[in-house]
Amino acid sequence: GGIVSWVAWNPDGTRLASSGADKTARIWNVETGTEELQLRGHTAWVAVVAWSPDGKRLVTGGLDGAIKTWDATSGDNLITIRENSDAIRGVDWSPDGRQLVSGGDDQAVHVWDAETGDSIHTMAGHDGRIARVKFSPDGRRIASASFESAATAVIIWDAELGTELSTLSYQTSGAHDVQWSPDGSRLATAGFDNETVDI
Repeated sequence: GGIVSWVAWNPDGTRLASSGADKTARIWNVETGTEELQLRGHTAWVAVVAWSPDGKRLVTGGLDGAIKTWDATSGDNLITIRENSDAIRGVDWSPDGRQLVSGGDDQAVHVWDAETGDSIHTMAGHDGRIARVKFSPDGRRIASASFESAATAVIIWDAELGTELSTLSYQTSGAHDVQWSPDGSRLATAGFDNETVDI
């Protein structure tokens, strides 16, 4: 398989998804340690994988610029969003499973309809490539992290309106990761300047 770039547990903790440099994502049975499915269709490194909230679908983002959703039982590719575009480095599902958010080398945050692949919002504000995008637990906000810009290291967006709510700047570097607290009141950010902030 080669280098693994990402792993993610399914909601009930029985299966694990991984993605990597061999252009595939894989689903594993945790109890037996056996591979259940190989998801093939990307033409470059699969950078990130995430389970839908109900555990029935996966979304993958690749350095080929494609975002793909998959049936987690059959392995079928359900939809493909964007192809031959800038690399995708972060993807996430909305808590209700109806929307996807992505970020990557085009420096914009994109919100998509998870059923049709239609664009809902394109949100620009970062000054560098985006490493991570995360819906808040209530689905009303999105946090995005750029690893290339200290000035726009983290931006918080209104998920419904597609507007910028606030920008968090670092002293010297960008941010590699963002994670919401379970109640959505705090955001942990990871970079060379490590900060946790109240929202």
